[in-house]
Amino acid sequence: METEMFRSGCCSAAVLVAMVCVSVTSTTASANVVISDGTFNDANWTLVARPYGPGSGGGSATQVLTGGAGDNGPARQTSNSAGPNNSGSYNASIYTAFTYNPAASGPLTGLSISIDARFINGLSAIGAVVEQNGLIWMAGNAINTPSWQTYAFTPVAGDWFLINPSGGVSGPGPDFSAAGAPMRFGFFTANGTSAGGNPYTNVGLNDNFVVSFIPAPSAAVLLALSGLIAARRNR
Repeated sequence: METEMFRSGCCSAAVLVAMVCVSVTSTTASANVVISDGTFNDANWTLVARPYGPGSGGGSATQVLTGGAGDNGPARQTSNSAGPNNSGSYNASIYTAFTYNPAASGPLTGLSISIDARFINGLSAIGAVVEQNGLIWMAGNAINTPSWQTYAFTPVAGDWFLINPSGGVSGPGPDFSAAGAPMRFGFFTANGTSAGGNPYTNVGLNDNFVVSFIPAPSAAVLLALSGLIAARRNR
């Protein structure tokens, strides 16, 4: 019988012991919305899979023209495949049409990433992604539902983790300082099996991706003047 890693709670202790799960919160009023995308053209997105465990896993993602939240327009459909026996995959969807360089645009105090999501079949998890220096930093492990929900993540130090072949490893997270490397942003979907679990695949829909920056005080004016509205958002 299939055993799913994300049946309850924030994350699987058996696989992600070191990971601290970030709260799902509302976007802060002081944040500046910099990126929003509700169209999900495939040319603007890429998928990076982070499988783990002896049976490993994988996934895929593509634009679908109907099925999105609200007006039922475009959405990004994601598929996660988990192998047997403590295996699975965290698949990062990264928005490639925008890059933030803190050296040029100013340091950040933090950020909030939100996404509307629902699963079509099979339980899954969802969270925030920042790509920097070739590392895929992830935070949050909210459990997806069959109905549309908005998931907003405002990670702080200690919330970030990486996925390696053995599972999750906590780390310092992305460098938001002026010395930090350029960053790209996205969201992840994930699934996995427990000990003795059978392989399975789950499919979900994702819409209304939004990134809001919380600039450091010295960078607030620069960010306000930059006018960095990068894409369209479904209403």
